[in-house]
Amino acid sequence: MNSRQLQMLRTLMGTNHYIPTAQLAKELKCSDRTVRSDMAKLNSFLEQNGISASITSKPGNGLLLECNIQDTEAIRDILEAQSLSTNAALYRFYLGILYLFCDVRCNYTVESLSRVCLSNKQQIQDDLREWDKLLAPFGGEIQRGRHLSLAGDERNLRFFVVYYLFEFAGTEMRRNFEPGLFQNHTSFLRELVNKVESKKHTLYTDNARHQMITYIQISIYRIRKKHCISEYAPEREVEAIYNEICDLLEDHYRVILPHAERLLIQDIFAVSTRRWTIDTEKLYRPNQQAAMHTISFFSALELRYGSRPSQGMFNSAAFLIEQAIMHRQYELAVELPSDNSWAMRYTYMPYFMRVTEAMFDTESLQNLDLYNSDYTRIAMLMLSYMEDAAKDDIWNVGLVVNCGIEQAYFAISRIEKTLQNAHITKILTEAEALTKSFTGELSGVDILIGFTAFESSIPHATISASFSEDDVMHINSLLLDLPKHSSARHTPLKDGLTHSSLEVSAQGMLRHDLFRDLVEREIWLGTEEEFVRCFEANSLAVDSWIIFSCLTNQVSATDALLYETKGHMSITGVTLDHVAVLTVSIEDRDMLNPITQNFKHMLIENGLPKTH
Repeated sequence: MNSRQLQMLRTLMGTNHYIPTAQLAKELKCSDRTVRSDMAKLNSFLEQNGISASITSKPGNGLLLECNIQDTEAIRDILEAQSLSTNAALYRFYLGILYLFCDVRCNYTVESLSRVCLSNKQQIQDDLREWDKLLAPFGGEIQRGRHLSLAGDERNLRFFVVYYLFEFAGTEMRRNFEPGLFQNHTSFLRELVNKVESKKHTLYTDNARHQMITYIQISIYRIRKKHCISEYAPEREVEAIYNEICDLLEDHYRVILPHAERLLIQDIFAVSTRRWTIDTEKLYRPNQQAAMHTISFFSALELRYGSRPSQGMFNSAAFLIEQAIMHRQYELAVELPSDNSWAMRYTYMPYFMRVTEAMFDTESLQNLDLYNSDYTRIAMLMLSYMEDAAKDDIWNVGLVVNCGIEQAYFAISRIEKTLQNAHITKILTEAEALTKSFTGELSGVDILIGFTAFESSIPHATISASFSEDDVMHINSLLLDLPKHSSARHTPLKDGLTHSSLEVSAQGMLRHDLFRDLVEREIWLGTEEEFVRCFEANSLAVDSWIIFSCLTNQVSATDALLYETKGHMSITGVTLDHVAVLTVSIEDRDMLNPITQNFKHMLIENGLPKTH
């Protein structure tokens, strides 16, 4: 599979509707004929790998990847494997970092590290500079002297390794590197987790179990290299079960675990993600702090949207908030799978923005200062509530058809899946669309949509049979001009994206420089501290892009900006070159769905990779 075919498969994986062949050809910078040829090769590739999914072609519609959940996971694993096998920089990063951090047999020089990484001195020197940039946010660096050494807070250095082992190509990394990392200790480490689960009457998720044993194994290597954590606050007693676990680790690995190391292992277990079961929900009782914050959060949502989340959601929300507070207290962020973050922050962008606004703009919640991943968890929980509560942002659509019933209902499914802010309430013929719009029988319909030209006295749109991105943009533009918004001072995003450039003054200064620019444009009204918190909660990295979208009373207007910038090279070989910003004022809250849909369409038009 070449890089073009890899990109095509990623693009088709990222949508559940047909993509026109011409659109794919434009994105892949090839001809329509090449797209059709690649489709046949990809189908052959999938078949050879025992995957029942296939790419289908429908005249007038384009291409669609048809696959079930099991096939989706299998294809994702293949994409990761292909990514790793075609990315030498990523391979060297995994190999080099594990040697530098964990190998107790050798103190590496640039030359010896280049040999074990099957590279050369010049390439490894270039790699070390890039690895330094990745270490910077963790407060670490690779020092060059007689030997290469790692400098920085030992706890943060360990978290750096765990974080990046799961950040890129996780499944393929495990297959390639974990046998050497764990050697013959995997079963022993899993039994330790089982012991804690049994004693604490809890169950951890598979990802949490794996991250815990990875942290413990890396810690053992670091202790053997005489890099031990001697101080760790807050000072507390270690529970009996965790002292037992640490005693077993000492016997098994022949190492000494001081009190600080034991405390940290206890906290790693404490903050790791637990499986949520019916029994968990029945037994869980939130502490006073989590309960009070949850009450404030639910009251803020009720004030904004007229309904309160169900009482059945209270314990779940309190549990997530309690865990989130603990994560910040112990300074242990627990990352989510990248697909979950992408889905919540991009696919469901308006709902995520509503949740974070309720938490940021409510005084009693402003001091929470949660990690990015914890805001995402809370938003994921509240998704069903937000879909029901944000009624002002839903438009009633009449579908004008001239086809059979099966095609009509197929069209309904496609439109409602693609346009999150549209609900098909009526199906009409072209004649009915004309006559009923004049007699007032369509008073509950906001807009009519049809696949062939028709006449009507109410707002209407004609779309193509393939229902392309251009059709989505066209409909959203009409929605923003509907009479229900005629009292607005302006039509949001009517001028499109504001293009600019952003000079990042130094590594890690992106937030400061972006804040300064938005203040100069008189868009951001709050303090820099408030901006940093908002940015951390609402930003998302996508290949060479960072997307920052916020709904808050700290902005003066609804606006969309696209900055060109140059940042550091990541280990994936991609340079940070775009920062996209969407600010939405509180007065435009009821237009959030079409605003975000248009914003995403503008980003795609300007080159945002459709890889998710």
